[in-house]
Amino acid sequence: MENDANRTMENCRFLKAVLMVLVILGHSCAFWADEWFIGKPIIDSSLLKLVYGWLNSFHIYTFVLISGYIFTYKIDRGGYSEFALFLKNKAKRLLLPYIFTTIVWVVPISVYYFHWDLEYLIKKFVLAINPSQLWFLWMLFWVFIIAWVLNKVTIRKTYLEFFIVAFFYGIGSIGVRFFDNFFCIWSACIYLPFFYIGTRIRRVQEIRKLYIENIPAMVWLVLDIFIFMVSQMILSQIQFPGVGLVLGLLTNIVGSISAFMILQKVADKINWSRFSFIGKMITYTMPMYLFHQQIIYFTLNLFNGKVHPYINVLINFTCALMLCFIISTILMRFKLSRLMLGEK
Repeated sequence: MENDANRTMENCRFLKAVLMVLVILGHSCAFWADEWFIGKPIIDSSLLKLVYGWLNSFHIYTFVLISGYIFTYKIDRGGYSEFALFLKNKAKRLLLPYIFTTIVWVVPISVYYFHWDLEYLIKKFVLAINPSQLWFLWMLFWVFIIAWVLNKVTIRKTYLEFFIVAFFYGIGSIGVRFFDNFFCIWSACIYLPFFYIGTRIRRVQEIRKLYIENIPAMVWLVLDIFIFMVSQMILSQIQFPGVGLVLGLLTNIVGSISAFMILQKVADKINWSRFSFIGKMITYTMPMYLFHQQIIYFTLNLFNGKVHPYINVLINFTCALMLCFIISTILMRFKLSRLMLGEK
């Protein structure tokens, strides 16, 4: 079903932009879910905690799934054939923005709010152990590298790929629990299965129509929310780590596939390419991710306890979205700054 696969591929650009907006929305709520910023919420909100947990259960996982889908599309058309060029491309797209944003944005603002010393900064950003929102860049870099090697080693042997990916997930789950997550390598192992799901969806879709494509968007949404809520209720009663691992993985898998399918149906329905502002959002996906979190720090610091949490989230989200759009517009005008953001 080549036409369906190509349409899905084109829609992936729209999906990435929507997911980035959902990441910003999730981070706008994160303060009410844990100690995400300095201090604690003056006014608590259990609903915002729940909303954050739900968004966090699928948005990044879906983004990795889409990356696997796009990777497979390019591989199957002769792209990424030389490892050296592939490595250079991913370093430029992911690690260069990491270095640039760390130096000019994340570290200065983080030091202002958190007063981290040099030793902690080196551990957090030079060794990339939980480097704020930038962990995603290192994680995705390693996922791409592992996936490229697996593609050469397994040569589309589905069962072999599955067991190797499962092995990586197990190693990552153990590693992140007992060892420092240097350069987010354990995170990459944990997220690799979602990249693999994206590769499988692409390859099956090129042969035949996916059965799951026939499921209505509302059914996907209800299924995702149901599984998330059930897992939350079970985890509130059972504190055994193995249960949390299994339920978390199930929730993330269902959530990522559901989000992918729902957003694909939305993309087909609205004919998104007609809207110029969506094109802009697609272009600005990377800088929006790079800069949004620290903007939310400012609005949290200003409005925590002074307005209702729902209003605070709205302010966080709106300011982060608008200021990221302005920053992106400025930086995209200059060749050097585009290069630093991993763009052409």
